[in-house]
Amino acid sequence: MQPEYLTPCNSFSAKQAANPSERKTHEFDLESQIKSNNDYSKLQVTSELTALAQVLSWFESVKDPLIPSLVWIECQTVLGEAFDNVVIHAHKDLPSATAIEIGVKFLSQLIIIKVWDQGSGFDLESQRLKISQGVDDYAEHGRGVQILDKVADHLSYFTEQDGRNCLLIIKFFG
Repeated sequence: MQPEYLTPCNSFSAKQAANPSERKTHEFDLESQIKSNNDYSKLQVTSELTALAQVLSWFESVKDPLIPSLVWIECQTVLGEAFDNVVIHAHKDLPSATAIEIGVKFLSQLIIIKVWDQGSGFDLESQRLKISQGVDDYAEHGRGVQILDKVADHLSYFTEQDGRNCLLIIKFFG
């Protein structure tokens, strides 16, 4: 499945340039930046919930000081949720030594987070459909995609050419 890089989630389209010609340039530049796996700060960890502390510590170490505090906390939340979902769901039947790779790229007024897993994949759209039919806000489990959707300005899940699955999270600020 090919990613739909510019499919809106929440207010993605509202945050693009107002002028159509600027928007096209912005979309092209953004799409090329997203497609490329270059220039990301990356971390690889094992599929263990205890690695979350390492993930969040690394994420803090690559923080761009221009990112507003609230946006940073939201990004920490989605990264933690995405990591937990990989360990609990995507890699549940795989050895704990199975790698999870995380990439973060900071561009002007946006953060791109990619979380790569080696599981069998899942259908993000069917999860969104389930959520639209109602989710218990007080449930201990089952709200991960809902949280990701609420915080991210764009959220997609696709298989890369190398066979790994990629959760793509984009968050605008500024």
